[in-house]
Amino acid sequence: MKYKYKILNVNDKERWINIRSDDDFDYEEPDSFVYFVKMIRGDVNGTAENIGYMRYSIKNDGYGFIYQWDSLFGITVIYPQGVTEKQAREFLGKYMSEFQEK
Repeated sequence: MKYKYKILNVNDKERWINIRSDDDFDYEEPDSFVYFVKMIRGDVNGTAENIGYMRYSIKNDGYGFIYQWDSLFGITVIYPQGVTEKQAREFLGKYMSEFQEK
């Protein structure tokens, strides 16, 4: 894995999960986000659809997540109604790898 990721925050009311990578430039450069989307897309044998500036859905992820990046929050995954926080964490957990804070 080129980057290591971990879940940073979860907002179950607004239905989003904030993810951080070990890349020092999460909030300045979207490189770790692009890698994250490509990694999931390849793993689920899906296609990424651009649905806005730095917002993607991945066909075949099985959940209808929206993957987005911005310079304020970094990587955020929005999960739809009908998907529980537990389901979202379990799916995304396959791509998480704890790392040491610097």
